[in-house]
Amino acid sequence: MTLQLNLKNIAIRFIFLAAIVGFCVWLVFVIIGHFITSTLVDERVGMDKLDKNALEATLNRYPNSPRLNARMAQAEMLSFDRNTTKIITYAQRAANLSPFNYEYRLLLASAQEMKGERAAAEQSLRKAIELAPNNPDTHWQLANVLLRQGKLAEALPEFKRATAANLTNLPATLDLIWRVSGGRVEIVDAATSDDPAARLILTRFLIKQKRVSEAATIFSSIDKKTLRNDSEAADVLKWFVETRQWTLARQLWLSIVSDAPTEQAPLIWNGSFEDDSYKDFTQFDWNLARSDFARFSVDTSLARSGSHSLRVDFSGKDTTRLNGELKQALVLKPGAKYRLEFYLKSEKFTGFSTPYDMHIVLESLAANKEVVISEAIKAGTSDWKRISIDFVAPEMSAEGLVLKLRRVPEFSYDEPARGTIWFDDFSIKPL
Repeated sequence: MTLQLNLKNIAIRFIFLAAIVGFCVWLVFVIIGHFITSTLVDERVGMDKLDKNALEATLNRYPNSPRLNARMAQAEMLSFDRNTTKIITYAQRAANLSPFNYEYRLLLASAQEMKGERAAAEQSLRKAIELAPNNPDTHWQLANVLLRQGKLAEALPEFKRATAANLTNLPATLDLIWRVSGGRVEIVDAATSDDPAARLILTRFLIKQKRVSEAATIFSSIDKKTLRNDSEAADVLKWFVETRQWTLARQLWLSIVSDAPTEQAPLIWNGSFEDDSYKDFTQFDWNLARSDFARFSVDTSLARSGSHSLRVDFSGKDTTRLNGELKQALVLKPGAKYRLEFYLKSEKFTGFSTPYDMHIVLESLAANKEVVISEAIKAGTSDWKRISIDFVAPEMSAEGLVLKLRRVPEFSYDEPARGTIWFDDFSIKPL
């Protein structure tokens, strides 16, 4: 069947032309309305630059625009004489007109809470979460509404999900929950995700609250492989060291660098120089410093056991001084009996007007004095020789000891040291 229009009739022509003109006029109004609406709801235009009266007039003309209703609600929120009932009305309209837009539910919840209708705000937010379950803003807003209703237990998982997606909110969240809960560690822990970065923030927070042992527990629970490459973890450990929390610091350090249980770790770490150090985690490992009088290096061609030893090449400069260029921090049990043992090899080692004044010593950091001194390292050439000394750990041993090579000249000038010595197989064992 073919439809034909007979345009020869003047009346039909007029009707057809009027229809076309009417359609064009309608289209122009639609375009203009769309332009006006788009301009008013453009988020790039700040709310302070919008004319609220013009916005309201436009909304009266286009009452079924969800974006205009939402914009009007936002404008009313910022008004000096804002009307919360109007805000809710506009926000509710936006949500009804666009039922699958979670942002309008968030807007409605804000308006409801502004009016004190927290239960209604909670329901609006739960609807928003149904629409956008992975959006952190929905969980963040719901968590705060629940908290203000006294529903702390329900708020915690919402805080956890929100801060897991945006860690910048976690410090303020921990501070808020800490105050609300009366300083309960298990509560702030429950609001923190298992992400290593989040656990480090929680560790720092607990340190700030002077809950040191709990902070150490949280820190030690973080995956060690992650911590080994994290400068933030190194800073936390540095705090424990600098505040002389020596026992805790070494336990935490071992939990990072050692794959074996902490209680099985040797009292002197890497005593045979076989293991590599982790960057930023040398607090209780061997530390080698530059010296004008000797060069310290790990020798991979000569060893008493294994395949490595520590080599010291003396430069032959006058009046050799050494005091900690080779050192390692330790923690021992006060009053316990121990045996310090190490092996020494030398080659053409000569120098010093007083030949027996180089020692391996243990120094108390708290007392700032040497508490254990080995026999002197003798000049000459010798094969591996065992050197040991039995001692009782002083009372301040738990506050930090340093094992180090020390040579302090008796006079302002003496013969320089020359030659090479090697160290290997350091150990401290309880008796």
